[in-house]
Amino acid sequence: MDLADAVGFDHDLCRENIDRARPGVPVIELSSRSGAGLDAWFAFVRGQGA
Repeated sequence: MDLADAVGFDHDLCRENIDRARPGVPVIELSSRSGAGLDAWFAFVRGQGA
């Protein structure tokens, strides 16, 4: 997510496409700069879900 604004990433369209292709799939947004989302990612990797 750190580069999203810089490259003109359309967050809403992406989520819409994901939901259309696979409704209900967990999406974890990560930031290596701020650390946002890392706890959810680690939990997912450990098998605890998102």
